[in-house]
Amino acid sequence: MPTIKPSVSLSEFSQELLGPYTKSERNPIGLSPAINMILERYDWIVGNSLPALNQDEWQLLLNIYSGSELSSYNPPYRIASDMMDSLGIIEVGEAPDQYQALIKKCYVMTQAQQLAILDKCQRFWSSKPKEDEPFMAFIERL
Repeated sequence: MPTIKPSVSLSEFSQELLGPYTKSERNPIGLSPAINMILERYDWIVGNSLPALNQDEWQLLLNIYSGSELSSYNPPYRIASDMMDSLGIIEVGEAPDQYQALIKKCYVMTQAQQLAILDKCQRFWSSKPKEDEPFMAFIERL
């Protein structure tokens, strides 16, 4: 893939986070390699943290987050609570049957697993399937 040179503004937090990678006396690297390395690590952790979900579970989750600005979801992640809020319920038992098991499943997920789900949802809503691509193949490709 060819490289591009976009103009990027880094927040103070991002600059502080990148500092140890770019200012190391033992192994200094440039800003671009540091950013690329961190993105590769992020993609790896997200890909390896994604819990196994079936088509019905993905459709329920995608419906919960449809129309949401997923980039604004900050830790701690609370998918089970987001589902209950979306349904307007306080108790899990108030949820329709198809949601109850998924709410319970999401409640015990790690933060990395929940981040992976939110990342996949954002990629889904920002992408288009290939012509005649089955739903689950599209999900897996993202």
